[in-house]
Amino acid sequence: MESGGDKLSQLWQQYFQTRDVHIRNQIFMHYLPEIRYAAERLAARLPRCVQMEDLLGAGAVGLIKAIERFDPSRNAKFETYCAFRIQGAMLDMIRKSDFFGRLTRRKARRYHTALQKLEAVLGRPPADEELAAELKMNLSEFYDYLKEVNTVHLLSLSREFAGSDGQSDFSELSGITDTKSPDPVLQAQIRDLREYLKNGFSQQEGAILTMYYLEGLTMKEIGIALGISESRVCQIHSSVYARLCDRLHRKSCYDNLLPGSGFQES
Repeated sequence: MESGGDKLSQLWQQYFQTRDVHIRNQIFMHYLPEIRYAAERLAARLPRCVQMEDLLGAGAVGLIKAIERFDPSRNAKFETYCAFRIQGAMLDMIRKSDFFGRLTRRKARRYHTALQKLEAVLGRPPADEELAAELKMNLSEFYDYLKEVNTVHLLSLSREFAGSDGQSDFSELSGITDTKSPDPVLQAQIRDLREYLKNGFSQQEGAILTMYYLEGLTMKEIGIALGISESRVCQIHSSVYARLCDRLHRKSCYDNLLPGSGFQES
């Protein structure tokens, strides 16, 4: 009996030879769950105005393009390539649809002004309750507010996924190699990030960032691991993510890597 992996490999070989749309669609159906997985992860960081259906639709387009443009000669894993393309297509959709304009960027500046003011006064990172009070809102409003603020960071940090020509070529993925041994540079970066997360964040906050970004767990899985609700994980993540981006911004890493992104009004 033919295994699923063997059948998929045969489909890929046939597609590379024929570029038949029916074979492409079979490959698409195999990777279809990746779209919802990416959409659910991204939706956790976005305001409610972004609909899941829009993310899924954009992700489907991204997956189709990933299949059509995948080049195995670059020694890149398709799973890695399509994950970047799916998320990139979703972020492109958000950016081009202009869900977030000057008002959102103004909110981001207001948040950072409040954060820096309280840090100067308190001599430490302010608690969410203190930030909410400074912004004159309750905690529920504050967490909704943070989602919008974090979208500014998310769209700026994602610009590398799409080429400046708007073609979303993901050219940087050509450098990703499929090796059996761990990349020592990547491993060093992960160690540095783990050390970075120990400074200025609580144990719980550091654990959430580590599990979400380094271990790939979902918000639900993190909640189960930490014994807290999924919604609480989302709230903590939003708060820590905003503070982390603010810290990077003030160290100039953010602006040096992303010229013209920042929080300037367009």
